[in-house]
Amino acid sequence: MSLSIIKVYFFVLALFFSGSVLAQYNTTHKLQNSYLQQLYEKNSRAKNLSVDYHLQPILNNAEQIELDSTLKNIFQIKPQQIVKKSNFFKSIFRDGNLLQTISSDKKNTFTINPLYNLEVGKATSKSVYQLNKGVRLDINLNNKVFISSSFYENLSNFPNYINQYIDSLTVVPGMGKARYVFNNIEYSLPLGYIGYKATENFYFELGNDKNFIGNGHRSLLLSDVAYSYPYFKMQANFGKFSFMNLWGQFTDASKGWTNVNGYDKKYALFNTLTYKGFKNLQVSFFQSIVWTNKDSLGNRRDQEMGYFVPIIFLNTLNFNNGSPDNNLIGIDVNYQIKKSTVIYGQLILDDFNLAELLNGSGYFQNKYGVQLGIKSFQPFNIKNAFAQVEFNTVRPYTYANKTPAINYSHYGETLAHPLGANFKEFIFKGNYTTKRFLFDASIMYATVGKDDNNSHWGRNIYKSDYASNLGIFSFNNKTTQGIKTNIFNTNLGVHYLMNPITNSRVSALITSRSETSSLQNTKETIFSISFSTNLINILQDF
Repeated sequence: MSLSIIKVYFFVLALFFSGSVLAQYNTTHKLQNSYLQQLYEKNSRAKNLSVDYHLQPILNNAEQIELDSTLKNIFQIKPQQIVKKSNFFKSIFRDGNLLQTISSDKKNTFTINPLYNLEVGKATSKSVYQLNKGVRLDINLNNKVFISSSFYENLSNFPNYINQYIDSLTVVPGMGKARYVFNNIEYSLPLGYIGYKATENFYFELGNDKNFIGNGHRSLLLSDVAYSYPYFKMQANFGKFSFMNLWGQFTDASKGWTNVNGYDKKYALFNTLTYKGFKNLQVSFFQSIVWTNKDSLGNRRDQEMGYFVPIIFLNTLNFNNGSPDNNLIGIDVNYQIKKSTVIYGQLILDDFNLAELLNGSGYFQNKYGVQLGIKSFQPFNIKNAFAQVEFNTVRPYTYANKTPAINYSHYGETLAHPLGANFKEFIFKGNYTTKRFLFDASIMYATVGKDDNNSHWGRNIYKSDYASNLGIFSFNNKTTQGIKTNIFNTNLGVHYLMNPITNSRVSALITSRSETSSLQNTKETIFSISFSTNLINILQDF
């Protein structure tokens, strides 16, 4: 019996023989799934609460009772529902934790829940499946200390378009390095953090997880596309201002995966400064800097101590003083119309030359990206509905650097948009809930300027931007230059909602994806059914 089969065996045993230790309804973890974040934001905006919506995952603290009530309504949990301890299926798959302990004063909780995705389906030319299993532990100590640890172990046979992504980067989208086992792919994902709420205005977190900055489906500043990473984060509120500082350690895959002594590391600092003094408007300024502990010759370099000073834009001054590191600045804005609709946008600046931008010369070092979007939590006054429209565009060579080791990536994947750079993208998302059924749909259409083996038109952020096709400091660079490729990805889903604690559901999904260019013309349709928990976002719409 193989090790993987043994692990599955004990996982199933744990599920079926833990029914005698069931517990009450409880949610204490961070909200890392887009649907749960949608419900939280809908409630908070309806009450005009002062929440930093662009900083995700959202901490489910102050509004926990309101979110619990919303989840109970959507999942149709009766307020006075009593679950017999012997009824395992009703408790685990309906309204309970697998294991739970609550202190006598109800200020401390300890919960354990299974994580799973059992999915089978049929693609155009092959069968597909996913067997994902794991466990999650959550501890809340007096609503001051939060501890969470999750581990996913996965065995999958993916559709062709995901396999192409894995073949090109050697990683599963957002889930780490791929290990090939016969015709299957194994991979794993660890997540966890320790959070400390020092006061109402100060929060500290040490973890190995993902972060996201923005109000959209995508982020051009920092997204949850890539694999998890170790970090330390501080958040502070002073009146109408809020600050966030995040230091992270990342893996440099610019030299491939051949380093037998361990992969090279790089580091990054992310700062945001948010002003919430305007009515219905939040404006957040952003800065990041990526650096490595080695110089261009591979020798160890002195640490820039200024990178540990939590003051936004301070390190932009270091860049102006000759810093060799990769510095980006940006802005995130969201404006609330009434209580149910939000207009939002982002601007990211990598390199920028205003004079050449005004000349419209297509200057090589005008590297920037723009996001515009609108989302409604009650479109056309339809209760329990949600709709979102978003446009993203990123200029060629954005996020890249003349030194590939400090590009804007981690573990072989971009830290921002999954398409990298040199693209234009439109996204539509919508969902509707009735009783315990969730219907959702998404459409993604993008035009990307791709490269062949001998060209670099600006999409590939893992190549030096000094190797551009038109040369260093060139002109006439245009977004989507190169091999113009059209990508169309449509998803339709019907979900039967089960347990609100793990956001578990039974789903039927249809995905249709096409990619056309002068080099290829592919189309793939995938139909699948699944039974899964949904506490994190899984990247597949690219």
